[in-house]
Amino acid sequence: MQVIKFGGSSLTDAKKIINIHKIIKKQKQPLCVVVSALGDSTDQLIAIAKLASIGDDDFKKQFQTFKKQYQSLCRHLFRDSKKLNQVLGRQKNLFQKLSFVLKGVYLIKELTPMTLDYILSFGERSTALILTSYLKSRKLPARYLDARKLILTDDNYNQANIFLKSSFKNIRFKISSKKAIHIIPGFIGATKNQRTTTLGRGGSDYTAAIIAAAVEADQLEIYTDVAGVMSADPWVVSKAFLISNLTYAEATELSHFGAKVIYPPTMQPVRQKNIPILIKSSLKPQNQGTLISNQKSRQKHKISGISSIKDISLLRIEGTGLINNLSYLSRIFQACFRAKIEILLISQASSKHSICFAVRPHQAQKAQAVIQEEFKLEIKNKKFNQVLVENDLAILAIVGLGMKNTPGISGRFFQSLGKNRVNVVAIAQGSSELNISAVIAKKDRQRAINAVHEDFFFPHLKHIHVYILGTGNIGGSLIKQIKAEQANLLKEHHLDLQVLGIGNEEKMIFSQAGLNLKTYQQTLEQKGDQANLDKYIKRIIQHKKPNAIFVDCTASSAVIKHYKQLFQANISVVTPNKKANTMAFPAHRSLKAAVNQSQAKFFYETNVGAGLPVIGPLKNLILAGDRVNQIQGIFSGTLSYIFNNFIGSTKFSHVVEQAYKKGYTEPDPRDDLNGLDVARKLLILAREIGQTIELSDIKIENLLDQASLKAETIPGFFQTIAKQNAFFEQKKQKAQAQGKALRYVGHLDSSQAKVSLMSVAKDHPFYNLKGSDNVIAFSTDYYKETPLVVKGPGAGPEVTAAGVFADIIRASRYLF
Repeated sequence: MQVIKFGGSSLTDAKKIINIHKIIKKQKQPLCVVVSALGDSTDQLIAIAKLASIGDDDFKKQFQTFKKQYQSLCRHLFRDSKKLNQVLGRQKNLFQKLSFVLKGVYLIKELTPMTLDYILSFGERSTALILTSYLKSRKLPARYLDARKLILTDDNYNQANIFLKSSFKNIRFKISSKKAIHIIPGFIGATKNQRTTTLGRGGSDYTAAIIAAAVEADQLEIYTDVAGVMSADPWVVSKAFLISNLTYAEATELSHFGAKVIYPPTMQPVRQKNIPILIKSSLKPQNQGTLISNQKSRQKHKISGISSIKDISLLRIEGTGLINNLSYLSRIFQACFRAKIEILLISQASSKHSICFAVRPHQAQKAQAVIQEEFKLEIKNKKFNQVLVENDLAILAIVGLGMKNTPGISGRFFQSLGKNRVNVVAIAQGSSELNISAVIAKKDRQRAINAVHEDFFFPHLKHIHVYILGTGNIGGSLIKQIKAEQANLLKEHHLDLQVLGIGNEEKMIFSQAGLNLKTYQQTLEQKGDQANLDKYIKRIIQHKKPNAIFVDCTASSAVIKHYKQLFQANISVVTPNKKANTMAFPAHRSLKAAVNQSQAKFFYETNVGAGLPVIGPLKNLILAGDRVNQIQGIFSGTLSYIFNNFIGSTKFSHVVEQAYKKGYTEPDPRDDLNGLDVARKLLILAREIGQTIELSDIKIENLLDQASLKAETIPGFFQTIAKQNAFFEQKKQKAQAQGKALRYVGHLDSSQAKVSLMSVAKDHPFYNLKGSDNVIAFSTDYYKETPLVVKGPGAGPEVTAAGVFADIIRASRYLF
């Protein structure tokens, strides 16, 4: 005898039922097929019944909607009008009975547990009748078998207990061993007085397990809409993978803590008979699935899976009355049992001064009242404090037989949570060493699951999740460089760098699994959402990815206002945008404090020297105890390029335009030529060495006249700057006559900060430059006679993007 079960998610439309027919057709007979109600039918029936019970006329409208989904399914399945009318007739008779019951509930405004169970049974019964009729129409020997004639229960309505011995006898008697396909509605049973009962959450799985145990099936197959049991919730962890084998104990632990693939009590009947459970996808039945048995599998990982309950409340009981009190635990459990409150987890301090336990949020206030009533005398006599309730929490659990007798598992678990700034509120571990559970804040759940999953299942890999804002010269070049190096980083350095978000001024796109960088431009244009900075930042934070890095490739002042928010969410920032480090000093100090208070990192090496290592070496000198006395440099690759190429008969305006076309300038070249860009870089270095100056403290020689500064457009600017050609030609001729060259230099010492156009002699280190070279000289206590000089290309999107890329890699090293 074969036993298979199909969940509601596998029965939501005609296409899926046609697919079920294909699965059943390949099975050996005799065969038992247990089915759940269509989709969310059970929830719909509960809502309809509750509306009727309070006299709300809207129940009639919702009931019509409920009936229509079943009727629509029939019309899509049965093309033959005669057969369709027969099926619809049966459905009509069934729903007529349901209608009478709902009208009765509506009139007397009372919904008893017994009546609710009867109402809920119509979902599974209707589904089973439709499937039976469809299989018959496809020439299969299907017969409907009412589970109420098989499963005998007590009268604990909504959560009935099964009389196994009697149920086994009924099943063996009713189910024929001849070639036949028995279609059985799950979830329901009946009392000895033939009152309909339901088996509670996951009841259809339980029905299938009872039948499999009764007929001693070789295997119980459960078909759902997922591939099997996953290493974590795939909706939370994009890298979750299928677990091929689990023991009954592992599956029970995972299911208890939120894995919804199978209901824990399901396993007990088949476990006693040593019947394996195979969980498969009804959408891809050819795939392997997960086999649950008593055989311990050879897992290459120490844990089998990660599970969680995403919303719980924690009750805390404290007081001296707990110490050496042997009865209080039994009183807590008995009080909760009487009130039908499920305790999910319990944890006690070794001092016995406090205890806490987790319950479902909707039962928290009831649990608090029950416990306070139970211990009212102790509370009155100050032996116990008032029972406290803490909400908005979650349970995270790691499960696996490989944990047993393996040192370091708990340390690794809590280290993973700690380095991702996830606070642990309470801890529990069973004596079997099969499970370690931690209570954490609900808001941290997604980040915690991802972090633990990466640390346990991909320990040799370092996962970096990058979000890029700005796809212009620098941002576009950065994406190209990442695309070119992704495979090498993974192979040679075990660094899995994925770009999960890209945005520009018009559109934004996201992918939890990582964007395809080959086609991102097309995806951005065709499928991207409308750009919205607030929403972009919010999405990054909502992803709750560990080791997340936001890369700001804009020149926007609006973006930097979100840096603090990102730091508070432990998201690192890498940027060539100088605005954050050049804002007013109090705001800058506050931003740096936000970084220090988080575990995020802030890297901005490209703020000063593009791809040149300037800020890093300077910080290292200071950390080593050196003192910087003077900084001089050509900080602008743009201005370096302009004055290096302002030679011969070339006009100044032509060189500026050439630099603009090559991408060496800021989007508006005036941000380079007005000296502000150099001044900002000088300000950044000043603050790095401890000076508290503002941008206004730096003396700036502006290279542009008022007409150029006031030009409304970039083309207009190039027309006005052409009128300054004679002025710059005169300065060049004067410098050449003295054997010197023009250089735009920034100077910083303890008494002044300035940027100006200078004529430098041939023996000056700034004389022999080429292209867009930057050169920066540090005079320090360690480098007195000969300054420390950093020299190289200081402009261009590729060079700057390479510097940003290096910062991303540098930030990733600090995150592990």
